[in-house]
Amino acid sequence: MACLCVGSQAVFGTGALPRRVFSRPARISRLTVRSASGAHSGNLFFVANNVFKVKKEGCQQFEDTWKNRESNLKDTPGFVRFALLKGDEEGEYISQSTWASREDFKNWTQSQNFAKAHGKSEGAHGEKPKESKRSGMAELMDGPPRPRFYEAVTVTEL
Repeated sequence: MACLCVGSQAVFGTGALPRRVFSRPARISRLTVRSASGAHSGNLFFVANNVFKVKKEGCQQFEDTWKNRESNLKDTPGFVRFALLKGDEEGEYISQSTWASREDFKNWTQSQNFAKAHGKSEGAHGEKPKESKRSGMAELMDGPPRPRFYEAVTVTEL
């Protein structure tokens, strides 16, 4: 599928997708990607995906939960970007996070912020955490998410 940039708008050539996709094409090359160690590791990027299969009746709630979640990813060393992708098949979704390195992703998964974001953190004195906004997500899905991990071999940008 071809993407055509008209002014600051990107449009696709088929009628299957919305005509206006985003207002300004994203350019990762404008970002300075730094790992937790303070320098780019030499790897292009590390991408972590979770593949979700959501029940038909749960799709809107699933999307709304992701759109309205609190996130501290922007403040996390090595974080580049996050996207929730909706597939062509009904109920197919991928959460995709891009990192400066695998090490940065691993550090995040071992952090309190990760535990809190996934409803696994304890309260201030070891008590159970308040109910997460993600509670009830399991009931929306046909099985658990499937994690998939990738290191970029080459990247082509606008």
